[in-house]
Amino acid sequence: MSQIVFRNLAPSDLTRAFVEERLSQLTAKFPDLRRNHLRVTLRMENSPVQAGPDLFTITLAVGSGRYRGVRLQKSALHFYQALSELMEAMLERLNRWGDRERVRFRQQERRFLRLSAVPILGAPSEGPEDDDYYEEEDERRAMP
Repeated sequence: MSQIVFRNLAPSDLTRAFVEERLSQLTAKFPDLRRNHLRVTLRMENSPVQAGPDLFTITLAVGSGRYRGVRLQKSALHFYQALSELMEAMLERLNRWGDRERVRFRQQERRFLRLSAVPILGAPSEGPEDDDYYEEEDERRAMP
């Protein structure tokens, strides 16, 4: 579910459609985002006191689900440029988020394997410290 909010900017169906198209491309690459609450805020900043170009700012925030708390904001002189930069940065951020989870999972697996390989104290073991170990090895080598 996505919500598009216009601040200091006249709402436009063309702009809304373009943002929804870019969000659909993002959700195609990350299917978990389809069930999440996405909020896109489009803002144009211009000062009546200070002369200068208008600045478009776009903010994308994920409010729920697996990527909850991911928030990214980009600004540019043109709306389409700001949206393009935002989507590229969001792809990088979500990829890193997935990599972090994968690394954490691997570390947990390795920790579990290390702990399960530790010998239990007092358990009988076969090894070089046993006298019978060498006799059995000699018998195995003697057999053709």
